Amino acid sequence: MNWPRFRTWLHLVRWQNLTMAAACLLIFRTILLLGAQRNGGELILGQLGFLALTLALICLMAIGYLHNDLDDEETDRINRPHDRLRPDLPPTAEIRRSAHGLALLGAFSSLVAAWDTGLWPWLPAYSAVYFLLVAYTRHLKPLAMVANMTIALLIALVPLMLLIPEWPWISLAASNGRSPIFGIFLMFAVFAFFGNLFRELVKDLEDIPGDSAAGIRTLPLRIGLFPAKAITAMAGLAFAALLLWVALYDPWHLDAGYAFVAMAVVQIILSIVLLKTRKKEGFRFISQAAKGYQAAGLLLALSLGLAHPIIHS
Repeated sequence: MNWPRFRTWLHLVRWQNLTMAAACLLIFRTILLLGAQRNGGELILGQLGFLALTLALICLMAIGYLHNDLDDEETDRINRPHDRLRPDLPPTAEIRRSAHGLALLGAFSSLVAAWDTGLWPWLPAYSAVYFLLVAYTRHLKPLAMVANMTIALLIALVPLMLLIPEWPWISLAASNGRSPIFGIFLMFAVFAFFGNLFRELVKDLEDIPGDSAAGIRTLPLRIGLFPAKAITAMAGLAFAALLLWVALYDPWHLDAGYAFVAMAVVQIILSIVLLKTRKKEGFRFISQAAKGYQAAGLLLALSLGLAHPIIHS
């Protein structure tokens, strides 16, 4: 095997993000499994269906990354010259063929998941998400805020996908006051939406030079640098307010208010630093810092879900 070439492909599909997503889905399933056992039932989505659904979602993520690289080639020559000028990058035609192959693999996986659960609407749902990803990279990305919210929403919906086949027993358990699972998953989704929206807006600030050269009218290029920074900071502060609300009221009895306060403090600091930042390097630091602490926060939330006393009692 050509290991340098293999490592290049792993870099193109962002293997770290794919691994994190697969690990999170596995933990989500474990939470559902514990909840089902607590309520005297078993999961409708079997092991085969879960593996197929996970593979379909991983394929969609990889396709999104590949299309993003292909359609951002002009902007990345300015924003990320070290990546675009690497001599080991595969030809554009090969990357496109790989994206098409992943699309077919994902479609087959969604077919297996639909067969395993009897939820045949997953097939058109997969197709809809695939075409939405393609539309995002080719048509939606130049639309200020629309592209940012689209990506944040797609990421937020991932954990909720696992709830669809299990909804009958989850809703019944919730109506009897015996299961907080929907609330926990909703918390994950809302946090994922706000966290990724903040980071996507920061990335637009970081990519101003390349987007300007390519004629992509992102939010800072439409309304100006400072107004865009103010909107991004307000999104970050709204996320911090949500974290503080969960810490204060603890609606799902997680008993981890200190952790949510810590995350809120970090988010507030990043929002304030953002308002004072003017250089590309500063925006990149904020983007990477937000990615790191949000990943840590997601793992914390998943751990809290696994340890929830109502699930284990």
